[in-house]
Amino acid sequence: MASVAIDSPLPHLDKFFDYLIPEKMLTEVSPGVRVRVKFHGRRVDGLVVAVSASSNHPKSLSEIEILVSGEPVLTDRVKNLVQVVASRTAGSFMDIAKVAIPPRHARAEKKTMTPHQTLGQKLETNLLAKFPGLLEHLELLKTGKGTNLVVDLPAHMLAEDWIAELISFTNGNLLAVLPDQFDCERLITKISPFQDSALISAHLSPELRYTQFLKTLRSKTNTVIGTRNAAFAPMNNPLAFLVLDDGDDLLTSLQAPYWNARDVLAWRADLEGVPLILVSRARSIEVSFLVESQWATAISVDRQYVRENSVKILTTGDDFDLSRDEYAKSARIPEKAFKSIQKGIAIGSVLIVTPRRGYLAVIACASCKEIVRCTNCQAPMAVEKTTKDRSCRRCGKLHMSLECENCGSAEIRAVAVGVERTVEEFGKAFPRNRVLQSNGDARLESIPTENCLVISTPGAEPIAEYSAAVILDAHTWLSRPDGNSRVKAIRQWMHAASLVKRSGEVVIVGNPDDYVIQSLVRWDPNSVGERILAERTQARLAPSARTAEVLGDNSALLELKDNLPNWTIAWGPVTRTGINLRGRTSALLVTAPKNKSDELVKYLRAWQVARSAKREAPTTIKIDPDDL
Repeated sequence: MASVAIDSPLPHLDKFFDYLIPEKMLTEVSPGVRVRVKFHGRRVDGLVVAVSASSNHPKSLSEIEILVSGEPVLTDRVKNLVQVVASRTAGSFMDIAKVAIPPRHARAEKKTMTPHQTLGQKLETNLLAKFPGLLEHLELLKTGKGTNLVVDLPAHMLAEDWIAELISFTNGNLLAVLPDQFDCERLITKISPFQDSALISAHLSPELRYTQFLKTLRSKTNTVIGTRNAAFAPMNNPLAFLVLDDGDDLLTSLQAPYWNARDVLAWRADLEGVPLILVSRARSIEVSFLVESQWATAISVDRQYVRENSVKILTTGDDFDLSRDEYAKSARIPEKAFKSIQKGIAIGSVLIVTPRRGYLAVIACASCKEIVRCTNCQAPMAVEKTTKDRSCRRCGKLHMSLECENCGSAEIRAVAVGVERTVEEFGKAFPRNRVLQSNGDARLESIPTENCLVISTPGAEPIAEYSAAVILDAHTWLSRPDGNSRVKAIRQWMHAASLVKRSGEVVIVGNPDDYVIQSLVRWDPNSVGERILAERTQARLAPSARTAEVLGDNSALLELKDNLPNWTIAWGPVTRTGINLRGRTSALLVTAPKNKSDELVKYLRAWQVARSAKREAPTTIKIDPDDL
């Protein structure tokens, strides 16, 4: 008899079902293999989670119809992790399992794989030795007695150089999760002379993605590099797990149940007794909490060393103060920044970082200055340069005209401009220099040797050694509604600063008195996360408490609120606007003490399952949402 997890989106079917193993499959069906079974009159895919001699099911059992593959893709370690992630995020087993296990590719499965080879070379650098006490902690990793670490990377160190030296020091045996495939590729390039590795990323072709998964599953490599899904990689006996820049949006799943790679590997570290190393330039709120609660030990370089090896940070905000009105900020090249660019472009290339993509990212009425919004979903409207497209980015509705609903004027002006408009502005300001653009849709991996201006959105900066950098529109970075926006801003600013020569300078355009900007000037990024953590603790919100956002029909959320346990606090429900909500038109925020975390998630999941069984309107549960 086999216990099978079936692939179904319905919450009330999130359980294991018993099936008989046909006699012809007795030697082939084992825990972890893929099968196809009949369920309620139709064939569905499933995973065998256990095999036993008998079943407690009172009725006669159906047989497994098809053995899709005899490859045991769900190992015991990964199965335990999937169950923990599902139980702590109010998700279903198969939703998580499909993330952990890529789709099957028959040709990849038939390939013969040779064992990995450690090439014997070592990376001759001394970055690890710059961190007092770090080498002693790393030596303990080799004995199985390592502890969880939080490593504060200084601005002048490239992350891939530091991680490459760590892999060299530990002879591999490391699972490293990085924000995007470009980070992964740069790291693999660094370690390839001395260490074989597997790359697990959703950006690979289906065959290559499954091949790399099988390479890890079959223990043909002892080093795994990957994006967020690699947190579930079926590694055997790793020495440590590592996450780079855990606060990056790319490390949070966009699909329910919205797990974060940092949390997954923290739970995995506890399950398997393997240390987790969290590396970043600025600690996220969640990592600040892990340090405060002593779950992890913080490792930093000496403050004097940071000051001596970091670039000079300049601030400028006077031009904003002298602007005629709020919307005149779009002329965004203050004198101090202009002079810094002039000086830098004479000796090298200059990096300009702007927080928005597109052309006119937000527009307003030229007459009354009212923000122009989509008449369908109320999202701020934008205008693209090449097509003059006036369709809403959120819902896609095409607007033939952009008349102001307040005064009727059809004239618009820019409130916030994107990278394309910024390229135009700097092209006019520096007509003799080449201006390049890099963004998520068209990312530059390198720049020419000639002196040029590189205009980039956050995270898309080409890796190079710039003579200067300018960070535009600091107020835009800091005014986003995301509760983590301040930590994300300083982390992205520090990444830009890390690409500037030590003899260069960085100019940030914003209010010089803002404490986040001052933290950058002092090279003290962790104070930002610690301050926000204190605010969250006082408000009894995550991460010092467990917070859940429940999306659904307003009447359903009101009923849920009335029946919540007395140890919870609820806010809302409030109305949600937009399209594709599928009945989830309201949001309720529920928080509970940390020691009631599991109880809160179980309660909300049971409520969701009960509604699903009665075929009531769908609901969504987000545990500790990033955009809180």
